[in-house]
Amino acid sequence: MTREKTVSFQSFYNLKWDLGLPDDFDRNLIRKYPDCFRVVKGSNGLACLKLLKWDDEFVVSALQRGKENVDLRVFGNGETELRKFKRGKNGLAFTMSFSRGYGAQKKVKAWMDEFQKLPYISPYEEYKKLKKRYVKR
Repeated sequence: MTREKTVSFQSFYNLKWDLGLPDDFDRNLIRKYPDCFRVVKGSNGLACLKLLKWDDEFVVSALQRGKENVDLRVFGNGETELRKFKRGKNGLAFTMSFSRGYGAQKKVKAWMDEFQKLPYISPYEEYKKLKKRYVKR
């Protein structure tokens, strides 16, 4: 999202499939959420989608939503631990496995284990809310 919370429809058309948008998103999105979106004319004269109202639920990615309610860990002895996922506090770890012949396996695995402990930041998070250390300049 831009500072003005405006994105050209042309940008959406190019990413429509990647974003999981339906073919008629440009007609039905505003009709479905008239209090959230409006069509405006951009500085280049092209039609743009403007976000009118910010909702913190917009920044929740599918990855977060899947982990948010319950994460069930199973330990070697069969016991389980139930925990809550906290937005921006917990990492989203994924199971990994390397082929037996992979030479740098231990080094890469150690690096990935450390990486997966970092707090997950949604790609939809409003940049003003991020701490300075997360913002790349």
